[in-house]
Order: sequence, then structure tokens, then C-alpha cells
Amino acid sequence: MCEYIRSQILTVAQATKTVQDILFNTSNRIYHLNLTLEPLRPTTTKTNEQPSVPPTSSPIDGLDKFHNLIAAEPSLKFLRLQWVDFTATVRVKVLTVKHAIYLFSQGKGISIATAALSLVQSDSLVDNVSPAGQLEVYPIFSSLRLAARPRHAVVQCEFRDDDGRPVRFCPRTFLRNQVEMAQGEGISFLVGFEIEVVFLPAAPSDRSSVLGTPHVTQGQCWSSSRALLDSKMMDLLEAIVASLEKSGIDIQQFHAESGPGQYEFVLDPMEPLAAVDTLICARDTIMTIAAYYGMRATMVPKVSPTAPSTGAHAHISVEPVKKHKHFLAGVLKELRAIMAITCPNPASYERVVDSIWSG
Repeated sequence: MCEYIRSQILTVAQATKTVQDILFNTSNRIYHLNLTLEPLRPTTTKTNEQPSVPPTSSPIDGLDKFHNLIAAEPSLKFLRLQWVDFTATVRVKVLTVKHAIYLFSQGKGISIATAALSLVQSDSLVDNVSPAGQLEVYPIFSSLRLAARPRHAVVQCEFRDDDGRPVRFCPRTFLRNQVEMAQGEGISFLVGFEIEVVFLPAAPSDRSSVLGTPHVTQGQCWSSSRALLDSKMMDLLEAIVASLEKSGIDIQQFHAESGPGQYEFVLDPMEPLAAVDTLICARDTIMTIAAYYGMRATMVPKVSPTAPSTGAHAHISVEPVKKHKHFLAGVLKELRAIMAITCPNPASYERVVDSIWSG
């Protein structure tokens, strides 16, 4: 168990629960002993231990925020449960508000096959993963927002096992554990995202040439005022900002990028979990509003071989400042592994080449 904890396969809480099940709970249940477990409480915590999630009667917290939103938005009918897998694909289940209230008021999540976190973009399973088993998806109501589509709200989720314990390969849980580990060392982060997006005509037949197509600016360059002259494009950009603000997402600025129909939205810096939750919602909002305007918003790294690349920049600050070099050293040490997450698609590597303003 110690080795599993050091390797971050299990948290301290998960390892403790496993030992309790093996050495106490199983016999207590089988032989009807009706004994009460009184575990010893550690007096100190080693700094290299991964922080654990305290056990609760239900993995669902903040349900009152959901009820408050329903009261404030009587027309709300649907709740989107979202999570991001390891291919950067946003997955979603849509619940009616009525069923969501029934489910979550009982402390229940929704069941999904364990294989859901082992799918590639084509929905094929990665090697050596069994499709058997299930996980529970629970909403994290601190991330609850109105969605861009009317009558919809959206919330980010985490995975739990059948006993309500965190799952180590849940992406959001993994990020939360890293943040908590850093906090245990007195380190905190702020993360600010820039969203680059290219607006294209919705019909595939109209995409043969981005230049000259309706509603897409021509001959623009970085931060050019000319890119803001088209009234239909400005209507779209302003509608996106308005929808984001309605969802509680503040935009610091937006401006034109180098490619035709390419723009950038700059989000506020936030603590890591909130920043990522906000990024997912903001990107979805941009794509939804663009669809209302008869456009397709794409964030693929390269729209065409000749078009400028599209990035997804993350600005990270570390406190205290003296820890910066340690953080950067860790990034360099694990850069190959980081690339598998930050560049998950073959098209990502068409962008990471010389002389195309790619960082």
C-alpha cells in the first residue's frame, strides 16, 4: 500500500479504506460481528503524502446552489453533466431538471461504463482495457453555470467508484489532487487561458476557401482594426461575450488573430480547477453561439496547411515566486508526457513546427 501511495495509484484515504475492508469490514459483515471500527488518528502528515478526500455521507456537495439557480431561472429544464476525457473530448449527459433533483437529493450519481475514460476519439477502446465495470458520475456544483442554450444549465463532473470514493484516473480528480498536494507544500497557482478560434461557414461545401466566404473577414492580421469592420462578425463576437457574461464568465478582451476569421478571447486568471471548469464552459458557449449565427467555430490546431495555426495558451503563475524554478524544472522533466495530453491529436503536431508563431 505504501508503494501504491508513493506512485499515486492510491490516495492515503483509498489505501486506508482498502486495508479496513480486508482486515476488518469483510469479516465483520460475513460473521455478523456488529463491531464498530475505531481507526487510529495520525498525529502528523508527511509532506510527500497525497492529500485525501475526507469521507462524506454523499459525494454531492453544494446542491443548494442548484436549487437557487432553479429558483432564479424558472424556465430551466435541462442540466448538462460534462467531463473531459484524456483525448480532450468533452463528453456530456443531459438530464431533465426534474430527474436531476430526484437523483441528487438522494446523493446518487449516474452510472457510466468504466471504459468511458479509456476511449479514443473514434470511441474505440485503448489496448489492455476491459469494457466491464461501471463508475458513478457526480456533479461538482461549484462549477454550475447557465449554458449558452436557453433552458439549459451545465456542471462539470468527477468520477467515483461504487462506494463514492474518488477514482484516480478521473482527469478532474487528478487535477484536484495535484492542487491539494501543492497546497500542502505552501504552493498556489493562478491559471489564465486564451481561447483562439476560427469561424467558418457552417456548410461543408462553403469551406473550400476560407477567404472571401460570407461573414468571414478577409485580409486580416493580428489585432487589426479591419477585422472588426464586418457588422455580422461583430454581432457574433458581441453575442458571445454577452452569453459568457450571463453565465458568469468575464472576458478581459478579444481581438483578431492572424488568420481569416480567427479571433482570441482572454479569460480572467483563476485557481486551477475553476479556470479549467470555466474554460470548458466558455469554449462550448463560443461554439453554440456561432451555430446560432450560421457559423462553425473550430479550435483545431490547423484549419488548412496554409492557414495560421490555432493555439490554446495557458498562463500559469506560481506562488511563492521562489518555487518558479522548481515548477519549470518539473515541466521540462516531464515534457514528453505532457505533450501526450496537451497535443492529443495528430493535427496538433502540424502546428508544433518552426516559423509559424507556435510556442
